[in-house]
Formats: sequence, C-alpha cells, structure tokens
Amino acid sequence: MQRWEKKKGGYKDGRKGNVDTLITPLAGAAYTVWPVIHSELTDAGLESISSAEAYRQQQEEGALLVDCRVDWSYAQEHAEGAVNLPLFRGVTGNDLYATLKRLAMGSFAMKATERDPDYQKTALEKLDKNQKIIMMCSVGGTIKTGMVGPARQATNKKQKTFDDPERAFGRESRSLKACHELYRAGFTNLSHLEGGLNQWRHDGYPTIRSDGEVYRAEPKRISRKSLGPELVEKK
Repeated sequence: MQRWEKKKGGYKDGRKGNVDTLITPLAGAAYTVWPVIHSELTDAGLESISSAEAYRQQQEEGALLVDCRVDWSYAQEHAEGAVNLPLFRGVTGNDLYATLKRLAMGSFAMKATERDPDYQKTALEKLDKNQKIIMMCSVGGTIKTGMVGPARQATNKKQKTFDDPERAFGRESRSLKACHELYRAGFTNLSHLEGGLNQWRHDGYPTIRSDGEVYRAEPKRISRKSLGPELVEKK
C-alpha cells in the first residue's frame, strides 16, 4: 500500500515528491490518485455506515448493496442481496506487459487484474440512480483521518480524536474508489460499508457462498474482562 502524505505545495507519496493526480498504468484504465479521491469523497459528504445500518436499509428501505470486488471473489462469497460491479477485471490484453503480468501473478497462484476502463458506463447501465446504493468491498477502508482514543472510566469526558500522520488521507480501499467513480458518473445517493464483507460476516449478517447456500456466522462477542478496565463502560 502506498503511503501518502500532505506536504506544502502538493501531495507526496513518501518517495518521489509531488506527483501527478492521474496515473496511466501499462494495462487497464487511467485512474485518479488516492489523495484526490479522498478530498472529493470528503467534499461530497460520503457517509460510511455500519453493517447493522446497511442491513436495516437493505431490508426496510430497499437499499442496494453493490460489491465492487472481482467477479471470482464475489462468486466465492458475497453478502445476500448484493450485486456485483467489479472495479477491476482480469487482464485482457495480449501484449508483452499483459503476458508478463499474468505470468508474475500466476507464480503466486493469483489472477492478474486491471482497472475496468468502462466502469462508469457499466454502472449507468446496471444501476438505478434513484435507488440508495451501499458500496462494499472486502475491508471497507475509511476517509476518516484521525484515531479515536480509549474511553476514560474515571471521567465523564468524551473520547478524543487524535491526528494520525499515517492516515492523513484515511485508508484507501476499492469500495471508496468505486464510490468516487459513481459520483463522477452522476450518482448521488451513495454510502459506504464500514469494514466491508469481513465486518458484515463478522457481525452475523447473511452471505451466499459458491454452493448457493445462505450462511450466517455467529456474531463474535468480546468479553468485558478482555477489554480491560479503561475500555469498559462504567455503570
């Protein structure tokens, strides 16, 4: 993962100094650098919601879960009711670079991928702009730039938020990048799933696996003892 920093006079990636805001890879579509995406998502007021709220909106308000992971990951397991709109696809070219990329990723038993250059067009064809859309990936990411400190048992003060240099631009993810693409395509009724599929599964909400069966994991609970006295709410 590239580490971005805020510097006077522009964005820096920690290695090369100021960088262009658009990157054109050797395979796949050109894409906007993460700091610009972060700024635009922040300005748009993108809301990140919990799996509990996402499930409520899906069941009660007809919100649509959109999974932006690659299609083979979606087929292996996805949230019940989610549709697939992959931000990345398998490498399609047959030139030298595409062939080398396939060989390199194949050596790790992985499939080579590239950004889908028609993502916005596909979104406009498959999704309804008037429907509430909740974008999700595996891990969620965040546009929040601070860390919340532990609750203090001895005082009634609220938890403090601290600046974190490692999260000057939040934490990038595919679902946040997909939200950016949809905003640019004209979608406005968007939100983002905190923690992605991993959190959805962890919280016990239903998923469908490759066998077509619905699975619902038992929610994992943390004991008060394991939290430690500073993290347990005083009664």
